[in-house]
Amino acid sequence: GVNTGVFFPDPGVEKKQHQIIFVGHLSVPHNVDAAVHLAEDIFPLVKSRNPDAELLLVGAHPNPKVNSLGEIDGVKVTGYVDDLNRILNQSTVFAAPLRFAAGVQNKVLEACAAGLPVVTSPMVGNGIGLRESENVLYGSDQVEYAEHILELFADPIIGLRIAEQARAFVLKNYNWDLVNQRINTIQSIQLSK
Repeated sequence: GVNTGVFFPDPGVEKKQHQIIFVGHLSVPHNVDAAVHLAEDIFPLVKSRNPDAELLLVGAHPNPKVNSLGEIDGVKVTGYVDDLNRILNQSTVFAAPLRFAAGVQNKVLEACAAGLPVVTSPMVGNGIGLRESENVLYGSDQVEYAEHILELFADPIIGLRIAEQARAFVLKNYNWDLVNQRINTIQSIQLSK
């Protein structure tokens, strides 16, 4: 679940116009692969059509390969940040081009809760119940990821609609209060047997 009291849209944070963000523990193989794929394969396609585009790679313990991505023009590797919600709210779009992963991808749910439009793989989105074009955009290859990111840069209204639907989805299905209620109900049923 997601603590929606920690991850929320913050209108007091100034949004950067063309900032892509990816968040994850940056020494875990699936996150390293996604960060490299985003920085080396997807971001150059975006940058070639939008020279103002920036990419933030945020997360603890970036390995040497991830750190080296900071040498690409427009890419910044931040490492761990104290206020993740603030950095999410500064960004225009959350991109998570995960090609393999394990478990629930809380990073995507947190971005949704913070009110960011998300571009990710069908594997990730379908795994947590998101719906294409309703509350998420899916990329099947680097060109499709880049096209969706550029679309969100060009039309903030589409991004806002997707982000609002994604936040509503998280509040309905993944907020901590709801998850705790479900756990308590299951425990009560088990204890009454």
